[in-house]
Amino acid sequence: MATVAGRTDAWALRLGGLLLFLLVLETAGSQLQVTTVPSSTAHVGSGALLQCRFDVGGPVALDSLRVTWYFWKKKVAWYEPGRSQAQPGASLPSEKALQSGDASLSPAVVTVSDGGLYRCVVGYGAQQHPGNTTLRLLAAPTISIPREPAVANVETSLLCHVGRFFPKDVDVAWLRDGQVLEGSTRSSPQTNPDGTFNLTLTYTFTPARSDAGSVFSCRVRHAALGQSLQEDVPLVIPGGLTPRPGGHWLRRLLQMRAPQQREVGSAYALLARGKQVARNLAETSSTNQPSPCDKILSAENKGFLAAMIALAVVSVVFAAIIVYLCVKRRKGWTVPYSVSELQVPEKCLLGEEVTLRCSMEGTFPEHINATWERIRSKYRTVSKSAADQESSELQPILPALPMGWRVTEERTRTHLTSSLTFTPTLQDDGARVRCVFLHEAKRIREERVSPEIRVWARPQVSEIQVLPEWDPRDKVPFAVQLHNFYPREVPLIQWGWDGAENGGEDPAQIDKTADGTFTAMSIWRVPTWCLTRPELRVRVCVQQGPGEPPSERELSLRAAGLLRPPDVSEISQTESVATGKGVTLSCRIAGHFPGELSVTWLRRNKGKASTVILRDSAECRVEPGTAVLARDGKSFQQETRLILWTSRDKGAEYTCRVDHLTLQTCIEKSWP
Repeated sequence: MATVAGRTDAWALRLGGLLLFLLVLETAGSQLQVTTVPSSTAHVGSGALLQCRFDVGGPVALDSLRVTWYFWKKKVAWYEPGRSQAQPGASLPSEKALQSGDASLSPAVVTVSDGGLYRCVVGYGAQQHPGNTTLRLLAAPTISIPREPAVANVETSLLCHVGRFFPKDVDVAWLRDGQVLEGSTRSSPQTNPDGTFNLTLTYTFTPARSDAGSVFSCRVRHAALGQSLQEDVPLVIPGGLTPRPGGHWLRRLLQMRAPQQREVGSAYALLARGKQVARNLAETSSTNQPSPCDKILSAENKGFLAAMIALAVVSVVFAAIIVYLCVKRRKGWTVPYSVSELQVPEKCLLGEEVTLRCSMEGTFPEHINATWERIRSKYRTVSKSAADQESSELQPILPALPMGWRVTEERTRTHLTSSLTFTPTLQDDGARVRCVFLHEAKRIREERVSPEIRVWARPQVSEIQVLPEWDPRDKVPFAVQLHNFYPREVPLIQWGWDGAENGGEDPAQIDKTADGTFTAMSIWRVPTWCLTRPELRVRVCVQQGPGEPPSERELSLRAAGLLRPPDVSEISQTESVATGKGVTLSCRIAGHFPGELSVTWLRRNKGKASTVILRDSAECRVEPGTAVLARDGKSFQQETRLILWTSRDKGAEYTCRVDHLTLQTCIEKSWP
């Protein structure tokens, strides 16, 4: 009997020690708090500060501290006792700053690709808490305006190139003498290799000679600018010989003669298009001496002859320039126009319309045509020109673009933009497109080929569920399904619950669906002894890439259907000893989840209304029992005992009271 009692005492001590350890662990864990700001802003090319602070409820012991920073799935910086490391261009605080609770990350120079969700994970002792913060980047736009003289009564276009801005949202407007002009044409933003954007705002009009000197302004407003950015350009219309509407040239350019004495001090005026330009005849002129004008021109016909000679010289020079440019073009030298590169978004969302653009700017033939081709490894298709072509034999003898692909264009005298719009499918993944500007007669062929099209699809994330099979049986498997994502690379999946370390498991299996997309399941297994509160929530965050909106799901233990009340049996006398030596009472408890519950034994003496809580003494010993997992792992069972060493309290009633978090009132069983 003494041996049995000794073993029982040993188990009781072990159980008490375990409960004390868990209590201390939970208390210590509750002291660690991690705080991050929801988002930080930085300018491209400058430094950034991602704030992360922690509090351990007292002085920080560096030998118990661990700090890790993650960007996307990549570890970018970490600290452990005695050493730290960060990717090039980033740094963690000094140990002195860490002791003050500062675990912030400081990238020295950031680019557009550095923007997105960062995770700061602080570990202290046995506890580990995460915090998330988003880095939002800004790049200020620049303005470039080609300055070319305009020609009166000829349509002209003013171009405002806005470059290298981020994010994409930007407000651009043309103004004339401070007033906003309506009717401007704005191109769609084009992506640069560094992730910034470019666009062009075009204003087309026909200037009159009276418009010369007007100030046109391009104004840009953007989140990266403290105030609007503006560049002014005056309208220049060169003077000189201009044709009248009838096609006749001005016959007289000058009239020079000697003044008469009576004309000294008189006012003369030149009428030009209704405007009068007046000058007073110099008082110093004298009719007594020959006029200098007589030495230059003696008659009006000499002025007309000089004008004709000047016109002939200008014509010869202009013809020489034309010949010179043609020769240079044949030798592959500079041409009087430029063609933009063909940019493709880094990711084309499956089922979402995409527009690609290619532009030609400068001086080019009026009837130049734009042609688009789709290029694949084994075949290609090409569209017809967006403009009408005069001869069908110049058309490429190739089939049309896939159904739903369409070509449009915007054309001015100095600017031609051809656009290809389509809705990506999985068959377009890896394809490229070519834009060709073609004019057979002028021997012009300019082509641009895009990078490969990368098609992707965001995953559809199911609600969190608990799997029916628990393996191992002492861990609860929480799972989410990811449907219809593309490509096959699994998105970032972060699991967590109140105060626990974020984690997860790689999907056990990735399946390809009939439409070519993929599905997968992510599972997170949580030890059953951790699930002790009905309000505890399990959370999962799925994010396909930096800067992409995350999909979040959560599930409480109560909603998961995990909580089960205990089933308490009647009290039985499981062991009898010799008369006068006492008895052993037992009660079986089964089917409950979680396993933690409270067991109390009580005694009410005969004829008494009140009860007494029984504790270990010389008269009895209480064995609450230990919760043991059922075979399927989804519930617990245990047996509690009351050992009465004496039987002097004859006629007394004994009660086993069981309390569990699923019960509103305790369950009581009495004996006899």
